[in-house]
Amino acid sequence: IRTGAAGALGARCLAREDSRIAAVIGAGVQGAIQIAGLRAVLPIEEVRCFDADTEAARDLAGKAQVDGLRAKWCETARQAIEGADVVVTATPSFSPVIEDAWIAPGTHINAFGADTRGKQELEESLFGRAKVVADYLPQCREIGECQHAFRSGRITAVHAELGEILAGRKPGRETRDEITIFDASGISLQDLAVAALAYETALAGGAGLRVAMD
Repeated sequence: IRTGAAGALGARCLAREDSRIAAVIGAGVQGAIQIAGLRAVLPIEEVRCFDADTEAARDLAGKAQVDGLRAKWCETARQAIEGADVVVTATPSFSPVIEDAWIAPGTHINAFGADTRGKQELEESLFGRAKVVADYLPQCREIGECQHAFRSGRITAVHAELGEILAGRKPGRETRDEITIFDASGISLQDLAVAALAYETALAGGAGLRVAMD
């Protein structure tokens, strides 16, 4: 859930406000959570789902339909992406599943799959024409989606960390045509925030059990 919330924040800062079509590449549990996150901040009306596991893509599309969205599963990642305003990647891939040429101006990408050295979902050349935002740059450079772009010299810096945009120190999306990428490798601050919220909610609702630690 906290990863879905991070995706929502990335989309709120970087996607076009009128984004209505989302492509979800990777139809596991995180794919479903990312759809929920996007719907919290954008007027999403249609979802296209792709996964190497066709049944998983069918299942995710079916659940999205039940939730009131127009949804379909696609045979290829390219079919899902063409015409999409927002693209979410949540796969365990170690080689690109999205090609640079498929991404049209104005597209926002939430990249969540890369969380260890060697993982990769986006073709490196895409970073050369995108505004790149990291959740935590030192970590993203080592294990995030932008690790390959840094190592190959496609980029030498990112536009900002997401916190800088949320705090108003850096701008988010500035034009309708720019391509934006949120490289989310997952940080402990998110876990701490969710733990604090869960604790405060439990206290307010009288849930839980206090245990003496002797």
